[in-house]
Amino acid sequence: MRHRREPWLEATGQVWKIHVFFALLAASILLTVPILDFARFSAFLPVSPVALGLLQMASFAGAMLWLVGSMVCESCGGSFAWYFVTHGGLGSWLVRLRAAADCPHCGEAPEPGPNR
Repeated sequence: MRHRREPWLEATGQVWKIHVFFALLAASILLTVPILDFARFSAFLPVSPVALGLLQMASFAGAMLWLVGSMVCESCGGSFAWYFVTHGGLGSWLVRLRAAADCPHCGEAPEPGPNR
């Protein structure tokens, strides 16, 4: 009987980085609310809708940069998340990222350690 390996993110203790990514993504999405209903929020916001739009795009880009920059293979130094973002479909990269059991760059399958 073949032993099922633990996903790479769990084995390396990097699942929390996806949670940070989702929090950053949620903040980016929340910035869309005042843009869509600027008439209601304009009294409270000292910036223009264009500036809010630029801030929203920058926060989304920051969330993506966090994701691809923070998930690095300890063996080869390759960006684990970048591979799946660039080699998967728009609707499947996150599922493939969560399920992968080894590094797509070097094939290293980490053993879960006691500190993870």
